[in-house]
Amino acid sequence: MSNEAPRGYTRDDGRFVEADVQELASNHLKVYRSISHFFKMHSNMLITLRDRSTHTIQWLCEHPFVLFLLWSLGLSCEYFIFGPYSFVRIPEDGSAAMTGRLLLYSGFASSKLGYWNPAQLCGNDTILGSFIFDLDSLPFLFLPGWLATGVVMWLQRFVAGYFTFRLVKETLHLDSYSALYAGLAYALHANYPITGWPLGFPLFYSLGIPAVSFFIWSISRLKIHKITSYLFAFGIGCLFSITNNIAFGLFVLPVIFFWFIFVVPRLDLKFWSIISIFIIGFIVFELPILWANSLNAPLSQRAYYNITTSSGAIILKALFVKDLLPLGIAIIGLIVSRCKLRPLVAFVSAIIFSLIFVILVYPYFSLYVHPHLGFLRGFQFDRLYLLYPYLTIMASAIGISSLRHWKLGFFENSSKYYYFSLYTAVLVVTIGLTGWQAIGMKVETLPKMLIGANYTSLYHNQGIQELAEAYRNASPFRVVTIRDRNDDYPYHMYPAASSVYGLESADGYVSVYFRRYQKYWEQVIWQLLQSEPDYSSFSSWGHRVYIFKGIYDLKLLSLANVRFIISDYPLDDKELVLLPFGSFNREEQLALQSKRDKNLLKAVFEGYRFPNYPTFIYENPQVFPRIFLVDNFKYFEKTEELLTALRCASYADLRSTVYLEKGDSNFSSLNKLDKKRGSIEIESHTSDKIILKVKNPQNSILVITNNFSPYWKATIDGIETKLFPVDHTFQGIYVSGGEHKIKIEYSPPYAIHLSF
Repeated sequence: MSNEAPRGYTRDDGRFVEADVQELASNHLKVYRSISHFFKMHSNMLITLRDRSTHTIQWLCEHPFVLFLLWSLGLSCEYFIFGPYSFVRIPEDGSAAMTGRLLLYSGFASSKLGYWNPAQLCGNDTILGSFIFDLDSLPFLFLPGWLATGVVMWLQRFVAGYFTFRLVKETLHLDSYSALYAGLAYALHANYPITGWPLGFPLFYSLGIPAVSFFIWSISRLKIHKITSYLFAFGIGCLFSITNNIAFGLFVLPVIFFWFIFVVPRLDLKFWSIISIFIIGFIVFELPILWANSLNAPLSQRAYYNITTSSGAIILKALFVKDLLPLGIAIIGLIVSRCKLRPLVAFVSAIIFSLIFVILVYPYFSLYVHPHLGFLRGFQFDRLYLLYPYLTIMASAIGISSLRHWKLGFFENSSKYYYFSLYTAVLVVTIGLTGWQAIGMKVETLPKMLIGANYTSLYHNQGIQELAEAYRNASPFRVVTIRDRNDDYPYHMYPAASSVYGLESADGYVSVYFRRYQKYWEQVIWQLLQSEPDYSSFSSWGHRVYIFKGIYDLKLLSLANVRFIISDYPLDDKELVLLPFGSFNREEQLALQSKRDKNLLKAVFEGYRFPNYPTFIYENPQVFPRIFLVDNFKYFEKTEELLTALRCASYADLRSTVYLEKGDSNFSSLNKLDKKRGSIEIESHTSDKIILKVKNPQNSILVITNNFSPYWKATIDGIETKLFPVDHTFQGIYVSGGEHKIKIEYSPPYAIHLSF
């Protein structure tokens, strides 16, 4: 065994091998130089990349219009890039906003638009159930529905981002990057634990909530010493009215006041005179809607809302799921600035106030105040949460800006590496998170689009189109739609959509409609409500008037003039007759349901188009005519007794007898009726007016199965006669024997002030 020491180590006598040590040092030096060269190259590359990115961002911040044009197009692209197969959320929320706008288009196109809207729920007031005064309804008059939706979605996001950026930069004087974050984040609007909408601004938000920054920015630019400012203020107020759903606008308006009182105080009287003109402009354009609501809301289901819970739990979820980071940044900004930034203090205070009101105060408000508000009990005063995302984003943007002079000193002593400030780090994280959420939205929408959440699935169903075309000239009838057997996502059928095909429906989604009809529909789905008394909040909330889970009373549907039932699965009902509509490609549709998502995605990129879900259309042979004569009546003291009798009645009873409640009719005028039934000829039938020729051998009651409203007027041979509720929700007229010309017209007090 050799006694030579290993290189770099000492011998037993303690002497070093100097040559070996030198060789080892030389090797270490080479490795060090290689590592240094590697880091130097990549450091230069990173610095170059950083400089280019900084230059690009600076250019975009100097050209915010281009920046937010691109950002908003990216956020909304899935709503239009696939044409008629573009993404549409199913189920559609917010009073069926898209359906309402498409109905406006079909009404204008066919010249059938009137004050009465017969399209859903056996009729309703047009002003209550449509979006006729909304500016974002205009694209639906000139563009295909899918493209109009895409335009509105893009416009919402552009206005939200661009004007939030400008407001923050020009009015709060924040730096460009903090303003950039505010604009990007508010255009995204991903605060879904509060809104229930994980995909940004929904269509039913209209342009009002996205444009809150625009209105504040516009008002702040008005010059108090110019007369023209008052004209502009009035115009901005009018614009505020036609871009806001009134239920939302009443919450956006306080934010404008809040801004000019606490955030950027403008307390001189001349400025507030301009604000007053702005409010006048808002009220002038809202008067028709306010008038219509004040007259109809007491008769609606909203007057009987049972709001027993608040959105406190939802707010808390939002706080700890989505808003903890921006709120944390805002609080850090308060600490760093020592609470000296007035706008930041104002926004954080507003957030705290909103949380306290919604979580702690509102439960007592709903318990002790709501029941005494009359028809206003249906107004949800806790909707401060609509602006909660706006408050948190603005607070966090100011918080980020306050961190500009705080640095993380990891590299500040290095001559080769730049240090990162706390401001930069937080900005990168928040903007990065915003981008990540935007990508997450695409991951959410594409699979849903592939399984049927697209415009074609809703409004281009070939089976329903065939039905509408085949019976276009038939006597008046209605349809209902069974959306899903188990009431689970995806909802292949959407009841609110059938009316867009030109079909009048007995079901649908309307935010304000007649309380009488809601009570009637409770009898239609009575069997379901026995096991689940408030299924889908129907009794306490009731916007969705659906045949849930395919459970219905066919007799009462027949009375409501329901001739056809549309379903996406076969119905086991021997009283119905299956029609051939929609059967031509059913095998393809069934094959589609067996495909996996990745195969569907591949098929879409290869040009495959979604063929809709299987559609089964049934005819109801027992359907009652829209207008008929009866020869008998029954009288009830209480509403519940009448409704129970309706539910228990036979077809023959419902066809020959009307059910009346005390106080609904002047019974002294109802002379003895006779069994000899007359004939009815419909001379004219439009949305607002029906003209009939009746040959009546004996006294009878004429039944019109449109919803009763006190604003329907009737004349017999030119003489005004009483029109009263029959079968709780429909219209009745006492007709004496003989030949008569009967005119029934919808004429609410505000009708003479409007023209369509």
